[in-house]
Amino acid sequence: MNRLVIILLFLLLAKAGFAQKPIDSLIYNLPVVNGKLMYSGYADVKGRNRTELDSIAKKWVFSYFKDSQLIETQGIPLPLYTDTTSIILNRGLLKYKMRPGMVNITFYSIITLKVGCTDNRYNYQIDSIYFRPKSGALNALGYQNSPEYLISVFKKKHLGFWTSMNVTRNQIREYLSTMNTAIRDCIASLNKAMAN
Repeated sequence: MNRLVIILLFLLLAKAGFAQKPIDSLIYNLPVVNGKLMYSGYADVKGRNRTELDSIAKKWVFSYFKDSQLIETQGIPLPLYTDTTSIILNRGLLKYKMRPGMVNITFYSIITLKVGCTDNRYNYQIDSIYFRPKSGALNALGYQNSPEYLISVFKKKHLGFWTSMNVTRNQIREYLSTMNTAIRDCIASLNKAMAN
């Protein structure tokens, strides 16, 4: 009887050792285009011309990105508007909390937002994304701020000794998941503003 229990236990351990790691659906479903993280889409808005949609989008940009003046301290240019083509191009700052370790930390995602308006339709694109902790001390530690880099590291079969000393797969998932939620909330807010 003991021999049977030992054999069953050995088989269970062997099966667990050979089991494949499940694919993380969040990481593999992030909108990566040609190696770059890019969120884009469009929506139809019946009964609104280009000028009306452009005006709504500009008001939304200024109200949603209230903290964008902080970007100036990063040396990043602020709003560029070209009214003749109804394209809004702006750098935005998304602020959110995450918990990569034992403590909640305030993070900023700095994005490039482009909104193009035509009669009865608008489109958006969010790219050139990077994120960083609010704390200057944490940034001085050489924190990796590129989501594209973290996606590529996560997809590696083995992280390697040095990489795994700096970041774990769970931490990468937390960074990307929280950033993704902040960007998706931004898009939902734009869609709501444009629909009303």
